[in-house]
Amino acid sequence: MRSHFLSVAATAFVFSSVAYAQSLHDYLVAQKWNAVKSGPLIAIGAKEQWPRPVEGQDQPPATMDSYGRQLVKIGRLTVAAPLSRLDFPDDGLANPYDALTDQDKFIALLGSLNASQWHQLSSGGIAPRDLSGQLKKLLLALIPHPLKAQEFVYGKDGYGSTGEPIPITSEVVQGVKLQLFKALDVGFSPLIDPISKAAMNYGVSSGSYRPPGTHVYRAASNDARAGYGGYAGRFVDNDEKPSQLDYKNPALAKPVAVGQSETVSTLVAKAAQAGGLEIWADARIAKDEVDIFGEQATASELLRGLARAVCGTYRRVGGTYVLTSDLEGLATRGTRALAARALVKLDVQSKVAELRDRIR
Repeated sequence: MRSHFLSVAATAFVFSSVAYAQSLHDYLVAQKWNAVKSGPLIAIGAKEQWPRPVEGQDQPPATMDSYGRQLVKIGRLTVAAPLSRLDFPDDGLANPYDALTDQDKFIALLGSLNASQWHQLSSGGIAPRDLSGQLKKLLLALIPHPLKAQEFVYGKDGYGSTGEPIPITSEVVQGVKLQLFKALDVGFSPLIDPISKAAMNYGVSSGSYRPPGTHVYRAASNDARAGYGGYAGRFVDNDEKPSQLDYKNPALAKPVAVGQSETVSTLVAKAAQAGGLEIWADARIAKDEVDIFGEQATASELLRGLARAVCGTYRRVGGTYVLTSDLEGLATRGTRALAARALVKLDVQSKVAELRDRIR
């Protein structure tokens, strides 16, 4: 969705569900939002947002959760904003080891453990909270982020899922354990299928067997750290970002009249004019359409709400403010991130041969 700076979302508030797919705009219209009672509501890109597909359902029910939005209250204004956004930390990389391949991460971790940690790894397992420094970063880099787990139950003929994937919080991830164990694999190869005459492989592994009725959780998420130019950002809660625009400026307390549909740039311009400030919207989001349910909001509420809706903030450039992705430019962040990635990769790769020998 182009109206957000690298964002994904879920919801914290619940409207009534609708049993057929429709755009977020149509869904919000059907809710008959009462701006007099609840204050105005804004949503960016609502006409382009559709419910996320649900496995086994041709037409998923429309809810705020299915659209990946949450309702955030800012003064009297309510914003249909993403819950999560892609973040690039101040040090250029959330975890510099994210830039490595999983194989290099694993080798580097195993080759860096001491005897006591090896015993822990091969017995009850070792978790990020059991480690510190570079070892902790290495183990965290091996765990998918964001992490979701799905429950499976074993039967006589294998296993099947029992529900939807469950998001695992960052706090719980600190206790996720990596365990090393031996497994016996027995294979029969090849066997000839009597009907098709094709060669088939059969086997059994003690590492994957569980008694019928056993419940297990398996990772059910794609790693969000891949892609995005190799910057290795992390998805985080879409909390309000630090801003160089003072939302408490008394000049921004003035009311701003709004229409049913505006663009980000026109709303920013109206709020700026009311507050007597020069404020512009980043060209990447300037033309994005904003659906508005209500007739007015204060300049401060509008500016804060727009920033939250696009996962952005206001950067000061001379005497002007710009609604953009962050206080630091993307090119600057990208350069620092790529430099940090290259240094870490060179450092680890120079030790890979030694580490491989150590764990044999």
